[in-house]
Amino acid sequence: MLVDDLRTVGDRALRAQVCVIGAGPAGLTVAGELAAAGVDVLVLEQGDGTWPSGPPEERSGFLDDLDFASRPWIPGTGWPLGPGELTPYRDRACAHAGLDAAENRRATAELDPSMLRAHTWQSGRGVRIAAGGPGGPRLYTHATVTHLDTDRTGAHVNSVEVTGAGGRRRRVEAARFVLAAGSIETPRLLLASRRAVAEGVGNRYDQVGRYLMARRAAVVGEVPAPGAALARLGARTRGTGRGRARLIPGMTLAPDVQRSERLLGAALWLQEAPQGGRTRALVGRALRAAAGRSRGRVELRCVVEHGPDRENRVTLTEDTDAAGLPLARVTCLPDPLQDRTARRAAHVVAGEFRRLGLPAPVTAPWLDPAAPAPFTEVGHPAGTTRMSADPRTGVVDAQCRVHGVDNLYVAGSSVFPACGPGQPLLTALALAVRLAERLHADVAARPTRR
Repeated sequence: MLVDDLRTVGDRALRAQVCVIGAGPAGLTVAGELAAAGVDVLVLEQGDGTWPSGPPEERSGFLDDLDFASRPWIPGTGWPLGPGELTPYRDRACAHAGLDAAENRRATAELDPSMLRAHTWQSGRGVRIAAGGPGGPRLYTHATVTHLDTDRTGAHVNSVEVTGAGGRRRRVEAARFVLAAGSIETPRLLLASRRAVAEGVGNRYDQVGRYLMARRAAVVGEVPAPGAALARLGARTRGTGRGRARLIPGMTLAPDVQRSERLLGAALWLQEAPQGGRTRALVGRALRAAAGRSRGRVELRCVVEHGPDRENRVTLTEDTDAAGLPLARVTCLPDPLQDRTARRAAHVVAGEFRRLGLPAPVTAPWLDPAAPAPFTEVGHPAGTTRMSADPRTGVVDAQCRVHGVDNLYVAGSSVFPACGPGQPLLTALALAVRLAERLHADVAARPTRR
């Protein structure tokens, strides 16, 4: 992949068949797939090129089937495509993330499937996003996109305005554009691109920026005498072609439990925790006593998804940044169901441990409904350009194309209609591979259209 500073590039170089905005995992996956297929791809990145090579120490797994389904007790859920439509792209998504596709298909034996489903995550500091070799995409740093320039109706993007160092504004032309700037910056740019259409690009029905979702996490218990539990459910490491990877067996609430008790999705796993620190303070005196009888502290941790709510959103303020782009205002209130889901999930796991003959986790004191839940937000927000077959309830269609704009697409977890409790990386990459396949077919059919 050719990486260059925008300040050193002539204007004639700022043309491509496909322009990708954002050099995160989803953007680089789209660009790498297209370049490998012979498509001329240009990537614009506002940073200086010193970003990490991948997602270190993050748990990566695919969304469960129920995460794609319409759940009547959680308004706004339901994808316009099923999980089977992403199955052909899963192995390539794992390859881009440097992970082992076979490990993500492994199941944890012995769990009662009516209560808990096995779920395996992977993480590792050797992870990186593959983006092609010497003939790969061109990536320009210090390239802040400040406007999507469309025709007068907003139905076609002609070029994008890029502001570099010193405030110099330039144009990048392409036949097709992919926004891959994340769940905050992507809607911010769409809303700020209002020279031709006052409401912003792709925002005819006031959907851009809505349905922001943020998963939340908490320590829900601690396992006394954890040796046997770790032997069955503890993390392990293995070597890969890209370094060492950690495999983390975990559990998610079974679909029947979610349906019958009207809960959100929850993912749980065992985590060996260092003595002392903030998390130790959260679990209380009873848990510390239990830990003192064991060989070390092992926490039961839980992440709960965030239900889609149209009032949780990204909007613009009157203030601007150094490039003249309006700043984002983020509204994201907690989902009341997250609290109840985490409490119930902890008790389900404790019951399952007892059934398996394992020492049951000592549940955290805050699981008493009278106590506040000590949640922390997890990274990777989702939503804001959600996928929907109806432009009145979403921003992109099932092919990730922005409704009403014939050559603008979005990549990343901002297109998720529902986020699930797990880390969204691999699902976002599978969607990115699928989008690249669609764009390649379009380029092959209409190679010269600009």
